[in-house]
Formats: sequence, C-alpha cells, structure tokens
Amino acid sequence: PERLQRAIDFSSFKELSRQERESDFSERPPHADRFFRSGKVGAGADLLSAAQRDRVIKVQGPMMRRLGYLDDAGKLTKQVTA
Repeated sequence: PERLQRAIDFSSFKELSRQERESDFSERPPHADRFFRSGKVGAGADLLSAAQRDRVIKVQGPMMRRLGYLDDAGKLTKQVTA
C-alpha cells in the first residue's frame, strides 16, 4: 500500500510539473517551453484550429470511437486530457 501511494503521489500533475521545473524533462520537445502545460482537461484541444481538430478526428477517429471519445456521428463525447 505504501509503494502504491508513493507511485500515485509521484505521478500527479503537480509533482510531475514540479520535477520538470527543477530538473527538466527529457520528453519535452526542443521547441517547447515545457512538457507539462496546464493539466486541465481539454486545454490541448483548445490550442488547435478547427482544421487541426478535424484532422486528428479523421486520422484517429476509429480508435477515438472505440475508446468512447467519439459518438457514432463523430462528435466528441468526452474531453481528452491535455
């Protein structure tokens, strides 16, 4: 139980963004200021244009539908975490 709680604590957005600020994060793209942005659901989608969102849905639609992110009409049913 203690190891599980420690794993949960170390994987929180707050902790991961703190670690990135203090010691960088190897997965951060070179052009980005940071890897962990706001931690708010849907914030990443808000940064995309309508054309970009449409492209993501066109390319990833079948998987998004399978995972419950799209309804049968192709509309988002839940937000994706940023």
